[in-house]
Amino acid sequence: GKDGWYTLSTDGSILLGPGYSRAATRGIIRTDRGSFVKAFTFNLGSCSITLAEIRGVVEGLKLAWSLCIRRIHA
Repeated sequence: GKDGWYTLSTDGSILLGPGYSRAATRGIIRTDRGSFVKAFTFNLGSCSITLAEIRGVVEGLKLAWSLCIRRIHA
């Protein structure tokens, strides 16, 4: 990656079954050299795959900001 920039990678998933759906999201923040910084995972209950994906980005950015990380790309 670019010097001084962090990478945020996220993913959302959904499990559909007869009469139910379960969604989750997860992500990881890495340094410009690929070293692990922090990871997260959230169960979201019932929602669409689009919402699960978007929620991953939002939660990842919130985590980055809580760690005072401002230079981040996906």
